[in-house]
Amino acid sequence: LDLVGPDLDQSRQQRIVDKLRQRTGITTRSMNKRKMRAEIETMWSLYNAIWETNWGYVPMSRGEFLHSAKDLKKVMPADLVTFAMRGDQPVGFSANLPDLNRAIRACNGRLFPIGWWRFLRTLRKTRFTRMITLGVLPECRKTGADTILLFDAIQRSMAIGYDCCEASWILEDNHGMLRPLLAMGAEQMRTYRLY
Repeated sequence: LDLVGPDLDQSRQQRIVDKLRQRTGITTRSMNKRKMRAEIETMWSLYNAIWETNWGYVPMSRGEFLHSAKDLKKVMPADLVTFAMRGDQPVGFSANLPDLNRAIRACNGRLFPIGWWRFLRTLRKTRFTRMITLGVLPECRKTGADTILLFDAIQRSMAIGYDCCEASWILEDNHGMLRPLLAMGAEQMRTYRLY
């Protein structure tokens, strides 16, 4: 699904999200850069609790998750990681990345001799992100917490200069995630099949 900034009916969505916040008490915050290790630990525990019933889910060990996060930290601005909070308890999170595919295409898959420069320049200029993960704990589903988290993640991305987001790896029958995306103006671009 692609979400394009100018196509979003933000005023309508803002009204909906404001009502949901009042009803649920869910707030959002970005990742705390000063407590990065603790934040990644929180993401790991949430990740395994949120996706354990998804088709194809394989639990990630703490070591695997920390290793992946260490690699992603190099290219993921902390402002693009958003936590959904109920009081002071995190109940979900989302993570957006600048679209690395565009940067990889710019250097034609070669980092040397000057491919690395093309990669970094394109990555810095890209206005596209990929939402690699977004989810809330099972007890917070169907409360609007996912909509609040999604809207806030989009707002944070747009505030720092991104105007298009690809939301990927959403199961076709995950209507709880697809409905809010389509309501916000997302357009379904492709469906992948496994045979």
